[in-house]
This record gives sequence, C-alpha cells and structure tokens, in this order.
Amino acid sequence: MSSKRAKKDEGDGEKKKSKSKSKPKDKTKEAKEVKERPPSPPTAPEPPPQPVAQPPTQPVAQPPPPAAEPELNDPDAVQLFRRYDREKAHHITRSDFLELLRDYTAWYPGRKWDMPVMPCALTDAAGIPLGFERTARNTEFEAGQLFERYDSNRSGTLEIKEFQLFYKDFKKQLAPFVEEMLAPRTFTYAAHLKRFNGYPVDSSSPWNNHVASTRVYDRQHLYDSKLDQLNSLCESSLLSQRALLQDKLDTLRQEAWGNAHMRPSDSYYPSRHDQIEQLQVDIDAIDRVMSDVKARMFSSRRPTPQEMDRFLDEFPRMLDKIKELAGKPIHTSSKASYDERDRLLKVKDQMIWGLLQERNELRRQRDAIDAELRHVSELSAQEMRKWAKLTDEMQMEIERLRGG
Repeated sequence: MSSKRAKKDEGDGEKKKSKSKSKPKDKTKEAKEVKERPPSPPTAPEPPPQPVAQPPTQPVAQPPPPAAEPELNDPDAVQLFRRYDREKAHHITRSDFLELLRDYTAWYPGRKWDMPVMPCALTDAAGIPLGFERTARNTEFEAGQLFERYDSNRSGTLEIKEFQLFYKDFKKQLAPFVEEMLAPRTFTYAAHLKRFNGYPVDSSSPWNNHVASTRVYDRQHLYDSKLDQLNSLCESSLLSQRALLQDKLDTLRQEAWGNAHMRPSDSYYPSRHDQIEQLQVDIDAIDRVMSDVKARMFSSRRPTPQEMDRFLDEFPRMLDKIKELAGKPIHTSSKASYDERDRLLKVKDQMIWGLLQERNELRRQRDAIDAELRHVSELSAQEMRKWAKLTDEMQMEIERLRGG
C-alpha cells in the first residue's frame, strides 16, 4: 500500500512539472507572434485647415451721445413763481408754498361748488397717491413732504428751477389754476349778477363769454373771501384794541396836562410823551387799515381785475399788519401803577416797622439776660468769698488745737 501511494505521489509531481513547463512556452509563442506582425503602413499627414472666407466687415456706427434734457422754462410756471414769491427774493419759502396749495384747493376754475378738488399729491411707482386721496386739501404735513421732495439742495426754499420741476409734474392740475389767476381776462357782470341779485340776466350775447365770466367769478370769490377774512379780523380784534389804546392815551394826556395826582419827581414822566406819540401812531395805523378794508367792503363800484390782483398781492402784508396791531400789549394806566406802588411802599414800611419792633424786643431780652447773668455772677462771688473765709478760720482752729 505504501508503494502504491508513493507511485501515485510521484505521478502527481510529474504532472505538475509538465504543466509548469508548458506555461513559459505559451508566453514565448505570443512574443514571437507579436514580432512576426508586419508593421502598419505610415499614414499621410493631414493637410492644414483652409481659412474660411468671411464677408467684409463694415465699421459699426457709434451710438449718438444722449441728448441733454431741455431746460425747463415754462412761462406759466415763471408767472406763478413770481406771484407767490412774497419776499421778492427769487425763491419761494415753505409758507409761500403752503399758501399756493391752499389757494389752489380753495377754488377751481369752472367747477361746481360741490365738486371735490383733488390735491397735489406724491405718488409711488404705480402712480397711486401716498395717502392723500382721503381729503380734498393738502395738510401742512403733506405740503411739507411735497416741498421737501423738490427742495433738492435742502436750502429751505424753492428756486426757480426746482419750482419748474414741481410745475412740470403737476401741470395737469395747476394749468387751469394758473390760467385763471394770471392770464388776461374779459370782465362781465352776467354770472355775478345772476347769482347775487336774484333776477335773470341775458348772457346769450356774443360778447358774453361764459368761460370768461366763470373765471371772473372764481377770482371774485377769492377776492371776497380774503376781504371777508380781513373784515372779520378788524371787527373782532382791532375795534377792541383801538378802544383800549384810546383809553390809555386819554389817561396819559390827562396826567401829562395837569392832573392833581401827578408826581413830577418820578422817573416815569420823561417817557410819557414818547408813549403818547406811540399810542397815537398805533391808533392811526388801525384807522388806516380799517378804513381801507371798509372802503373795499362797502364800495359801490366793482373792483377791476387789476385791482383784485393788487389786493391779493397785498393781502399777506395786510394780514400781518392786522395781527401785529391786534397783538400789541396794553399796559395799565400810570394812575393804577402809582396806586400799586403806594400800596407796595406801605407794605414795605409795615415790614420795616415790624422788623424794628422785633429788634427792639430782642435787645430788651438781651439786656435782661445780661443783668441776670451779672446778678448770678455777683452771688457766686459772694459765696466763694464766704467759703474762703470759713476755710481760713477752720485752718486756724486746727493749728491752735495742735499747738495746745
């Protein structure tokens, strides 16, 4: 059995060796086949690419430079700017701008009196008014926002160029207003008489232009409203102010011309005549303003368009003058001031007298305390002398007893 296994192992070993020897032979065969392959013929070089013919290029024209924006020079805007340049300083202040918007929304050319007026409003990118569609007038805040939008240099005023931009943006709304306020007009009485006198007037004549009569009535309405405002201020403020000034003037004149209670030594009297002159000047100014307003108010002749325009130009100055005259303080009369001073002097004298009495009482109390202190001091000194004498006598008695 062992011999059979040995033979079998030898047979397996020979098979393995034969297999290992056959493998390198296969590799040599493959190498020979590679060497025996004929070399491939050389490929011809590719020709260089031919340039493609392109159409001839033409020079590209440069785009024209952007045209400069034309300078704004609207004559209506210039006239409106001059009308509301109250200070004649070539600019419009915030108050002037607010007055313009008030005049615009107060009335509108050719509109019915119950027709709402849309104010000048800022808009967003979609063209929707920014909250100003709720009211029919621009408030002071809205007017300030509109003013700040066009005040590009933040100077607090609108120059002519800035006002031109404002008028350009709102020309559609402001054009009828400017046409009514500034354009030359033909004056007729038809619409006014028909409205106020109550009887029909033939307005179908060819020389009676309905549009012109409406414009005149609109300006007449503005003129009447401003005149009514001045008249109401005169009646409510200037009449009472004039009465107070006149009373004070009469009192000063009586005291200056020999009043029995006059005190020549007072320093108040040198300025009395100046006060009389100033009071007379104020009374004369009130009389001039009131006479002017009353003459316009109750005039039988209708004012011309030129007179209306002049009055509308002078209205701000007249209003400021009335407010200045009505706001002047009225001091009390000199007699009342003298009585007040006498009363104060009496009070002062009483206070001084009371202080003097209090000082005297304190002095008396001090003297009494000083006298009591002196008395106590004398008593204490006497007691001390007695104690010293007793001490000496006791000492002498002690020495006598020791010696005896």
